[in-house]
Amino acid sequence: MPWINLTLRRGALPKPVQHAVMAKLTEVLMWWEKVPDTTNKDIAVAFYKKALFEGRVEDAFRLYAVPTYRQHNPLMEDGMEGVKKFVTWIMSNHPDARGEIKHVFADGDYVILHSHWDGLSDNPRGESVVDIFRLEGGKVLEHWDVIQPIPETSANANTMF
Repeated sequence: MPWINLTLRRGALPKPVQHAVMAKLTEVLMWWEKVPDTTNKDIAVAFYKKALFEGRVEDAFRLYAVPTYRQHNPLMEDGMEGVKKFVTWIMSNHPDARGEIKHVFADGDYVILHSHWDGLSDNPRGESVVDIFRLEGGKVLEHWDVIQPIPETSANANTMF
């Protein structure tokens, strides 16, 4: 809750006005307590889940992205139509594809999702996917991604997640 320091000089406002001001402040502060603390992480994760996991691209854009969404994946078009085509392609060619977000990182307006996807390719181990989103004013406006197949063997004992 924000701290408000309100000092009224004695006699500056009539008592009924002072009471009305205090009543309105109380109402505003009670409303403020109910406002969810939505972060860029929350917005990026909600956008990703709604668009890619649920296939509800139009809802994802209406709620979480701007119409001028810029795509940096060279295989996808800018905007909602590019994401719709990509999701349609996944659903048509890889209907069993499933993703799981493993890590979420944020640095100011940038959010990074690290996910494990199964079924995007013929690789039985799946892919490690990193999606980078830039947000502004609580809306997703840019996206980059990097996809790496999970190899059969590794030079170390660490997982990719």
